[in-house]
Amino acid sequence: MLTHGLLHCIVMLFRKEWKGFFFNLFEQMVEQGIHPSDDNYANIFRTCGNVKEVEKVSSIHSHTVGSGLKVGNALINMYVELGTLQISSVVFDKMH
Repeated sequence: MLTHGLLHCIVMLFRKEWKGFFFNLFEQMVEQGIHPSDDNYANIFRTCGNVKEVEKVSSIHSHTVGSGLKVGNALINMYVELGTLQISSVVFDKMH
């Protein structure tokens, strides 16, 4: 079973170009009821800006919708880095 302590390892794996492995681990973690904190999601989104896989990154974003997490700035930056300015604008508008 995955634990909260593994989240930092997962982010490091992601940074090491193990993107497919990262997305699978993230999904397993969520399925097992392990939910990252605001800070963890912010780190994940900072890392995701380099992925260029908007669909997969959006699926991670969907886990934060309606959760009350404060990750708006990290999301905006991530979508800008991905070149999806329209999505970053929508996220910004929903913050206000």
